[in-house]
Amino acid sequence: MRPLAERYLDQLRARLQGLGSTCGCFLMLSSGGLTHVAEAKRAPVQLLESGPAAGALAGAWFGRAAGLERVLAFDMGGTTAKLALVDDGAPLVAYGFEAARTKRFLRGSGLPIQIATIELMEIGAGGGSIAQIDAGGSLRVGPDSAGADPGPACYGRGESCTVTDADLVAGRLDAANFLGGQMKLYPDRAEQAVARLAREMKTSPIAAARGIIRVVNANMERAIRVITVERGYNPRDFALLAFGGAGPMHACELALDLGIRRIVMPRNPGLLCAWGASSAPMGREYSITVRATNPNYRGLLARAAERAPLRARSRVSRDRAAEADRAMIPWLRSGAARAWEPIRSLVRRARSGPAAAQSEARLGRRPRTDRGGTARRAAGGAHRRRQ
Repeated sequence: MRPLAERYLDQLRARLQGLGSTCGCFLMLSSGGLTHVAEAKRAPVQLLESGPAAGALAGAWFGRAAGLERVLAFDMGGTTAKLALVDDGAPLVAYGFEAARTKRFLRGSGLPIQIATIELMEIGAGGGSIAQIDAGGSLRVGPDSAGADPGPACYGRGESCTVTDADLVAGRLDAANFLGGQMKLYPDRAEQAVARLAREMKTSPIAAARGIIRVVNANMERAIRVITVERGYNPRDFALLAFGGAGPMHACELALDLGIRRIVMPRNPGLLCAWGASSAPMGREYSITVRATNPNYRGLLARAAERAPLRARSRVSRDRAAEADRAMIPWLRSGAARAWEPIRSLVRRARSGPAAAQSEARLGRRPRTDRGGTARRAAGGAHRRRQ
């Protein structure tokens, strides 16, 4: 992966310079920060899931702007639908995920990647996902996708029946104003694709189109329930923020099925990931291990505040980045003694039960339970720090 990323990034910088750009080139990371080209070349695995992570950041920002501390950031694009949980105004962070799962919702069926990342859960199909009848005679939507080329049948190039075609046939899309009228749709091609599927289902095209939409929504609704309940949350306590090319199209049915009372639909929802990347904070995450037999918040904070900035500055100073890319060094210097929320989260995971409640009470905070069930870092932990 590294040689491929190096060639791509070198070509990207060359093209930007050819266009007259003189500013530094920064890339989005899956952890929710920006880094320079040298660091991205060193560990390109950090770029995985960077696009959806940017959408989660934007979802958290729009949630805070609307006065919402808990938000389900629902991103439905062309291939998949993903969900990020925003609690206390910030998306949840994980320290590992699976890539290229052979079975979409089955844990252990993908490649384990152990990096810091905004926690993103795949919950369903996208607008380009193909609807078909499986061997058992049931209607299935996804995981196969028509992609952008040839795309849905209504794009005029493909023939597969997709979710977008179903939305068009069901009257949920305006063919005359698609992409603001800049892209032509072919309703007759969509009707033909849905009609072929309808014959297999022995029903009418409009019933088949509505069936596709119901299957997609039902799959996402079940996945959201499982994901939130597994982490100790009730989806009714959240607002649903819908973005991506197809997110707002399916948000109302999802909210109704989940008992969610408030929906947020930003203007230009298909551009929210780009917005999030442009407003992401500078920095990447470094980790140190702090060993302690009886960890407490203040002790971990003091030890990490002493060691983490030195390690982070050392890494950046070794990078052979352009001077324009060294703009992140002031962030390191100014944040040397900052109190970082990840340590607070770490202590809550490291200690559970009555001892944790007593520790929180001594620090003057309201006791909280370990919602994620991840007390695997007992007697120690890793402090994650952003530059």
